[in-house]
Amino acid sequence: MLKIVRRSALAILAVIVMTTPWATQAASIKSSDVAVAAPLTDDEGTPSTDISGISCLAPQAEKRTCVVIDDQGRLAQAATMDGSILTGQAKIRLIGKKSAPGDVIGTEPGLNSEVVKCSKGKDSFKDLDGEAVALDDKYFYVVGSHGCSRNSNKFRASSFILTRIPIDVVRTAAAVPNNIDEVGPKSTSYRLSEALLAAPTLGPFYALDLMTKNGLNIEGLAIFGGKLYAGLRAPVIGKKAYLVAVDRDWLFDADQPIAKADIREIDLDLGGRGIRDLAVLSDGRLLALGGPAQADDLSFAFYIVEPASKTVTPIVDLVDIPDGGKAEALQILAQGPTSLDLLVLFDSAKGGAPRRYLIDMQ
Repeated sequence: MLKIVRRSALAILAVIVMTTPWATQAASIKSSDVAVAAPLTDDEGTPSTDISGISCLAPQAEKRTCVVIDDQGRLAQAATMDGSILTGQAKIRLIGKKSAPGDVIGTEPGLNSEVVKCSKGKDSFKDLDGEAVALDDKYFYVVGSHGCSRNSNKFRASSFILTRIPIDVVRTAAAVPNNIDEVGPKSTSYRLSEALLAAPTLGPFYALDLMTKNGLNIEGLAIFGGKLYAGLRAPVIGKKAYLVAVDRDWLFDADQPIAKADIREIDLDLGGRGIRDLAVLSDGRLLALGGPAQADDLSFAFYIVEPASKTVTPIVDLVDIPDGGKAEALQILAQGPTSLDLLVLFDSAKGGAPRRYLIDMQ
């Protein structure tokens, strides 16, 4: 009798696996080059080799308006994706050279000496170290790494800022190339650090060195259902990567307390990988791009993530990676019942070396 029950259960499970989209690793992944009409550039206007994030509005007449971030700068770049042609457009200033904007929300975390645990101490205010871009129905959001500098192991307050840009500002910048928007309305906040420090598991990794201490470092961002999801490259704890979820609006409201009970830590089994970027699927699940947290010999790979249940479905490893490139920027171009059409950009590759990936589950 027990054997019959087991066989029935296995049969039911097999049917579920075969009929549920995303239930198994993809049957195929194909890539193609993306035509570039004008390159993605750094703050000096030369083709960037530090692209680390992208997010795009839904297309209008096949043309998307996007924000791209270079992790060595203080400016974001508007861009357009017209069919399969990517065009870098005007820049938008997020922070200045020497200090945070005067109206920044929250308190600089580095003022608390007990928080600064980067092994080489504090450094001057420099670049944003912008690592990811996301959007909702009103704003684009750009997040700094919120971690010690990877190479110098120093604490820079400029890396601990979250910014948001009204969509209309981006649309204007996307229509005016070779320009820098210095004054368009933007908001900046230090308050994401409050949420990270309040996280019971992850707080102790805040402002520790990334490469040697598994220190906290953000590389993915998603906004959905009023929540901000920060995807962490590190720490990876016991093979688990982490999302941190917090109310999006509280991070830009100085009067709203953020307590431990307001934070949700979501541990995800990505096979020892950290999160290198996030994108929101049409049903509210997340597409996660996983990759090495430190110098691990691990591939870059895609996963479907259900934050509420912490369910993770492996999809497929990334292929055709440019020499020396690190996949760090992800945009969903189209989603079908069993397919995904993706744009991926690479850090350490000229102009982000944009590639298009078609994942077919059939």
